[in-house]
Amino acid sequence: MVTIVFLPQILILLLYLSYIFIGAACFQFLDESIANEPYFDVALFCFTTIATIGYGTICPKTKSAKIFCVIYSLFGMPLCVAILSNFSKYLSKAYWMVCICVGKGSRIPHGDGTIPIKFIIFLYFVLFIFGSLLYPQNQKNPNFTLQNLYFSVVSFSTTGYGDEAPKSLSWTSFASFFIYLMAGMVLSAILFSAIHRKLSKLNKIGKKVTKAQDVVVWFGNKQIKVSKLLQVVAKEFDAKPAEIHQLLHGLDALLEDAATAHQTKSSSEDLNHNSSTQCSSSSSKIY
Repeated sequence: MVTIVFLPQILILLLYLSYIFIGAACFQFLDESIANEPYFDVALFCFTTIATIGYGTICPKTKSAKIFCVIYSLFGMPLCVAILSNFSKYLSKAYWMVCICVGKGSRIPHGDGTIPIKFIIFLYFVLFIFGSLLYPQNQKNPNFTLQNLYFSVVSFSTTGYGDEAPKSLSWTSFASFFIYLMAGMVLSAILFSAIHRKLSKLNKIGKKVTKAQDVVVWFGNKQIKVSKLLQVVAKEFDAKPAEIHQLLHGLDALLEDAATAHQTKSSSEDLNHNSSTQCSSSSSKIY
């Protein structure tokens, strides 16, 4: 079951890597200056191109290579976005599943189920430590420095000034940088999304909805004012409009409580059913 679920994601990742490696070969074929560069440096160039990092240490110079670069980027960037989106989604799910396993939660949240900002920052710190072992490549005693931090942040944010960029890569160093940069961009995407949601709440400060009762909405195949709709619902259930209004405000909590109660009831019924089955089985053995 696990294999079936993750198989499409593995295939997309393999397609992504194939796109990078085939693109590197095409660039070397179309541009003599790129052909003189190490293959895995060109592969990193392809990756940073479709990831919109673009260090600028390698660039196409011939007309054919530039045309190919345009086409390559147009198809590659959506593929990169899809990969980052999938990784972000599965990382968030993995976080909440771990929380459930250790008793910190009961279910994976719907909607706003992203990783908390504090934990994202912690993952950033761990990733920066890993990055200090990768770059700069020529330092004898790798450690966490401002240069590491600068390179990482510029890369993760897809700014890519080009003043700091890895060169002369082997296949192992390419794989390390690929994993490092992908992980950093995934964390950046999750962090930016979480910060955006926090900042979006500022838009609600000082704002108050007025004359909402006069807003016309579609109900069934008719247009009706919100105030009239509340009256109809209140009359149907013999309740005051104020009670309906209060109920709508607490609808999310009400649905969550109902779902929890239903889950508890189902678990209890399953337990009783299993107990009854075991008792019947035991009775049969006795007789």
